[in-house]
Amino acid sequence: LLRPVGPRPDHAPAARFAAERHAGAARGGEPESIGGFRIGQNVQHPRFGLGVIVDAEGSGSHTCVQVNFDAHGMKLLDLKYAKLTAA
Repeated sequence: LLRPVGPRPDHAPAARFAAERHAGAARGGEPESIGGFRIGQNVQHPRFGLGVIVDAEGSGSHTCVQVNFDAHGMKLLDLKYAKLTAA
């Protein structure tokens, strides 16, 4: 018989990580702050322009955010080096 190929949902660590991070928002709390930013926040970058934070990983000085920029698409940026500002 045929079986689906690919990762099973219970083996998707990124999905579990995102679900745990957003659990506070689902219970009526505020989304977790990520280096002063939050998922869904509009940001401005000097080179890439306007974008929206769609995901984050890491913690402390090793935090990266995934931003969907209007003109440049998805980028993974290290908050230590990225010059993001709230838009």
